[in-house]
Amino acid sequence: MKIRKLKKEDSLKDLIELSYIMIKDYETHHKEFFDLKKKFDKKSLKQHFHKSLENKDMQTFVAEEKEKIIGFITVELRERIPFYKIKKLGFISSLIVYPEHRRKGIADKLLKEAIKWFKKKKAKYFDLDTAVKNKGALKFYKRHKIYPIKYKLLGEIK
Repeated sequence: MKIRKLKKEDSLKDLIELSYIMIKDYETHHKEFFDLKKKFDKKSLKQHFHKSLENKDMQTFVAEEKEKIIGFITVELRERIPFYKIKKLGFISSLIVYPEHRRKGIADKLLKEAIKWFKKKKAKYFDLDTAVKNKGALKFYKRHKIYPIKYKLLGEIK
């Protein structure tokens, strides 16, 4: 298994399938975020991954085994407005590994590669979003000393 940057010639089939798995899982934690009963928008996802190939402040790293992508992490660099002490902030927009390849250290290696990329971009901190009820993800991030610092609240307008 190796970790590498996404390449233009890579098939996006596995990335789209993994994204679907991630969204479907997220939907179990937050029913208001995604509606997979409607058409799954593969075109937007393809554009997102192509953007990570073209934008110097965005990157997708893939975990590959036997020429098959089995996981990925997409990272971004964000510039913040002047009154923040942290001017450059990394952001992990997605991290997912096929269920049958989990608990093998693949997500650990993807995260390590993301952190190397953040360091290269001179970001000292990064953040990410995960579902409050996603105990597996919370345990994974805690093991890597990544802790919640704020709550994002959702209010319904009736």
